Amino acid sequence: MKKIGKKYLDPVLAEMIAQRIQQLRDEYGHTQEFLIDRVKLDINRYEICDRLPTLMSLRKICEFYDITLSDFFLSMNYP
Repeated sequence: MKKIGKKYLDPVLAEMIAQRIQQLRDEYGHTQEFLIDRVKLDINRYEICDRLPTLMSLRKICEFYDITLSDFFLSMNYP
């Protein structure tokens, strides 16, 4: 884990979450701008791993794509 200021960031997890968000957008043919406009979140910052989304932000993305949080993480093979 990497320390950024007072926060810790797991770069592997951050990249996996970024890829999953991109995968969902690609499946639905949505641009970053489209998703940002709909969910009002910093999708672009999540996808470049500049910021890790909160659990509530992930819930909002999942709600938009009509999937559960479990579905969001299902395809990830994270330790």
